[in-house]
Amino acid sequence: MRLWMCTKGCCCLVLFVAGLLSGCGGGKAYHLSGKATFKGKEIPEGYIIFEPDGSKGNMGQPGRAKILDGQYSTRGEDGMSTVGGPHVIRIVAHNAKMDTSLVKGGEVVMPDLLFPPYTFNQDLPSEHSEVDFDVPAEAAKKK
Repeated sequence: MRLWMCTKGCCCLVLFVAGLLSGCGGGKAYHLSGKATFKGKEIPEGYIIFEPDGSKGNMGQPGRAKILDGQYSTRGEDGMSTVGGPHVIRIVAHNAKMDTSLVKGGEVVMPDLLFPPYTFNQDLPSEHSEVDFDVPAEAAKKK
Protein backbone atom coordinates (compact mmCIF):
# COMPACT_ATOMS: atom_id res chain seq x y z
CA MET A 1 0.00 0.00 0.00
CA ARG A 2 1.09 3.55 -0.63
CA LEU A 3 0.85 6.55 1.65
CA TRP A 4 -0.76 9.55 -0.03
CA MET A 5 -1.49 13.05 1.14
CA CYS A 6 -5.08 14.04 0.47
CA THR A 7 -6.28 17.55 1.12
CA LYS A 8 -9.77 18.95 1.09
CA GLY A 9 -8.57 21.61 -1.34
CA CYS A 10 -7.58 19.00 -3.93
CA CYS A 11 -10.94 17.23 -3.66
CA CYS A 12 -12.80 20.55 -3.90
CA LEU A 13 -10.85 21.48 -7.05
CA VAL A 14 -11.76 18.20 -8.74
CA LEU A 15 -15.44 18.65 -7.86
CA PHE A 16 -15.36 22.29 -9.02
CA VAL A 17 -13.90 21.35 -12.42
CA ALA A 18 -16.39 18.49 -12.80
CA GLY A 19 -19.18 20.94 -12.01
CA LEU A 20 -17.95 23.37 -14.65
CA LEU A 21 -17.71 20.62 -17.25
CA SER A 22 -21.20 19.37 -16.43
CA GLY A 23 -22.59 22.52 -18.05
CA CYS A 24 -20.89 21.82 -21.39
CA GLY A 25 -22.90 20.70 -24.39
CA GLY A 26 -26.61 20.35 -24.60
CA GLY A 27 -27.48 16.73 -25.32
CA LYS A 28 -29.68 14.57 -23.16
CA ALA A 29 -27.78 12.60 -20.52
CA TYR A 30 -28.28 8.89 -19.84
CA HIS A 31 -27.45 6.66 -16.90
CA LEU A 32 -25.19 3.64 -17.28
CA SER A 33 -24.60 0.67 -15.00
CA GLY A 34 -22.96 -2.72 -15.26
CA LYS A 35 -20.00 -4.87 -14.33
CA ALA A 36 -16.39 -3.70 -14.14
CA THR A 37 -13.82 -6.48 -14.23
CA PHE A 38 -10.11 -6.97 -14.77
CA LYS A 39 -9.12 -10.22 -16.48
CA GLY A 40 -12.66 -11.45 -15.75
CA LYS A 41 -12.48 -10.79 -11.98
CA GLU A 42 -14.42 -8.10 -10.11
CA ILE A 43 -12.62 -4.80 -9.58
CA PRO A 44 -12.77 -4.23 -5.78
CA GLU A 45 -12.95 -0.44 -5.97
CA GLY A 46 -12.25 2.34 -8.43
CA TYR A 47 -14.01 4.66 -10.81
CA ILE A 48 -14.93 5.15 -14.46
CA ILE A 49 -14.89 8.48 -16.31
CA PHE A 50 -16.99 8.84 -19.48
CA GLU A 51 -15.73 11.77 -21.57
CA PRO A 52 -17.59 12.61 -24.81
CA ASP A 53 -15.10 12.40 -27.70
CA GLY A 54 -15.00 15.92 -29.13
CA SER A 55 -12.64 14.77 -31.91
CA LYS A 56 -15.59 12.75 -33.25
CA GLY A 57 -18.06 15.59 -32.82
CA ASN A 58 -19.57 14.36 -29.56
CA MET A 59 -20.30 17.15 -27.09
CA GLY A 60 -21.89 17.08 -23.67
CA GLN A 61 -21.26 16.56 -20.02
CA PRO A 62 -18.75 13.93 -18.95
CA GLY A 63 -20.08 11.16 -16.74
CA ARG A 64 -18.58 9.23 -13.87
CA ALA A 65 -19.31 6.24 -11.72
CA LYS A 66 -17.74 4.65 -8.68
CA ILE A 67 -16.81 0.96 -8.95
CA LEU A 68 -17.49 -1.17 -5.89
CA ASP A 69 -17.30 -4.98 -5.78
CA GLY A 70 -17.24 -5.21 -9.58
CA GLN A 71 -20.36 -3.08 -10.12
CA TYR A 72 -20.79 0.54 -11.19
CA SER A 73 -23.69 2.92 -11.75
CA THR A 74 -23.83 6.56 -12.76
CA ARG A 75 -26.87 6.77 -10.43
CA GLY A 76 -24.71 5.78 -7.44
CA GLU A 77 -22.74 7.84 -4.95
CA ASP A 78 -20.81 10.61 -6.76
CA GLY A 79 -22.18 9.35 -10.09
CA MET A 80 -23.06 11.52 -13.07
CA SER A 81 -24.91 10.56 -16.25
CA THR A 82 -23.45 11.24 -19.70
CA VAL A 83 -24.56 11.70 -23.29
CA GLY A 84 -24.58 8.84 -25.80
CA GLY A 85 -22.19 8.47 -28.73
CA PRO A 86 -18.41 8.25 -29.05
CA HIS A 87 -16.54 8.49 -25.74
CA VAL A 88 -13.06 8.31 -24.29
CA ILE A 89 -13.46 6.05 -21.27
CA ARG A 90 -10.95 5.89 -18.41
CA ILE A 91 -10.97 3.20 -15.74
CA VAL A 92 -8.93 3.46 -12.55
CA ALA A 93 -8.99 0.44 -10.24
CA HIS A 94 -7.49 -0.43 -6.86
CA ASN A 95 -6.53 -3.93 -5.70
CA ALA A 96 -8.54 -3.51 -2.48
CA LYS A 97 -11.12 -1.23 -0.94
CA MET A 98 -9.83 1.97 0.64
CA ASP A 99 -9.78 1.77 4.42
CA THR A 100 -11.26 5.10 5.54
CA SER A 101 -10.38 4.27 9.15
CA LEU A 102 -6.77 5.04 8.21
CA VAL A 103 -7.48 8.71 7.45
CA LYS A 104 -5.52 10.70 10.02
CA GLY A 105 -4.34 14.26 9.67
CA GLY A 106 -5.00 14.29 5.95
CA GLU A 107 -2.95 11.12 5.32
CA VAL A 108 -4.73 8.25 3.63
CA VAL A 109 -3.37 4.77 3.02
CA MET A 110 -4.42 4.02 -0.54
CA PRO A 111 -4.55 0.53 -2.00
CA ASP A 112 -2.24 -0.11 -4.94
CA LEU A 113 -3.56 0.26 -8.47
CA LEU A 114 -4.50 -3.00 -10.20
CA PHE A 115 -3.17 -1.52 -13.45
CA PRO A 116 -2.21 1.94 -14.76
CA PRO A 117 -5.29 4.03 -15.65
CA TYR A 118 -6.83 2.29 -18.66
CA THR A 119 -8.15 4.52 -21.45
CA PHE A 120 -10.06 3.40 -24.53
CA ASN A 121 -12.66 4.62 -27.02
CA GLN A 122 -16.19 3.26 -27.20
CA ASP A 123 -19.59 4.36 -28.45
CA LEU A 124 -22.14 4.54 -25.65
CA PRO A 125 -25.89 4.06 -26.16
CA SER A 126 -28.26 7.04 -26.29
CA GLU A 127 -30.56 5.52 -23.69
CA HIS A 128 -30.34 4.32 -20.08
CA SER A 129 -28.36 1.09 -20.42
CA GLU A 130 -26.27 -1.65 -18.89
CA VAL A 131 -22.74 -1.76 -20.30
CA ASP A 132 -20.08 -4.12 -18.95
CA PHE A 133 -16.35 -3.35 -19.08
CA ASP A 134 -13.62 -5.99 -18.83
CA VAL A 135 -10.12 -4.52 -18.68
CA PRO A 136 -7.72 -6.88 -20.48
CA ALA A 137 -4.56 -8.33 -18.90
CA GLU A 138 -2.41 -6.22 -21.28
CA ALA A 139 -3.53 -3.10 -19.35
CA ALA A 140 -1.30 -4.13 -16.42
CA LYS A 141 1.76 -4.10 -18.69
CA LYS A 142 1.30 -0.47 -19.84
CA LYS A 143 3.15 2.23 -17.95
